[in-house]
Amino acid sequence: MIDYKKFQFATAPLTGCRWFTMAAQLVSLGFAPKENAYHYFSEDACGVLRVSLVRHPCHWLADLYQYLSNVHGSTLRNVHLGPFIRLDSLADFSEFVAHYLENLPGQIGGLMFAYQADSFLRAEDFPQNFVELSKSIDVDATFLRNIFFQQRPTSYNYRDWFVGNEWRAVCQAERKLCEFGDYY
Repeated sequence: MIDYKKFQFATAPLTGCRWFTMAAQLVSLGFAPKENAYHYFSEDACGVLRVSLVRHPCHWLADLYQYLSNVHGSTLRNVHLGPFIRLDSLADFSEFVAHYLENLPGQIGGLMFAYQADSFLRAEDFPQNFVELSKSIDVDATFLRNIFFQQRPTSYNYRDWFVGNEWRAVCQAERKLCEFGDYY
């Protein structure tokens, strides 16, 4: 959890945390390593706005596969990935998706909603939703211009990775998250 004084920020890995923390630094809210954001909000955070991020479950699942398939995956293993760590040993993406659907349906949303935030921002809506959040907490408008110069988070079109009805099946398994984020 990162305390930015005017609000606290915590989120699941692979939801746009790096972009958010860099944007917060650009608007002079302060610097904090993104890894701090992977820890849940403290129980004594009464009266403070708690902000988290959500992301399309298919994009998140494909990004997790890609992340666990390369060297960088080791840095997330000790963080709040819960049961998703077991997916690491699967080599083929379709096998990865099938294992998720059989053993972990609904857990992507469960992982994201476990942060119990007051406000969830969709990673797909950066930078506009960050600007709106910043305005609501009275960030100096001169700093907000910096946000539009920051590169948006890399967002690959993972739809081609999903074979047959896998995309639809993941969305169905993550119905709560898809309805919440208007993802389909």
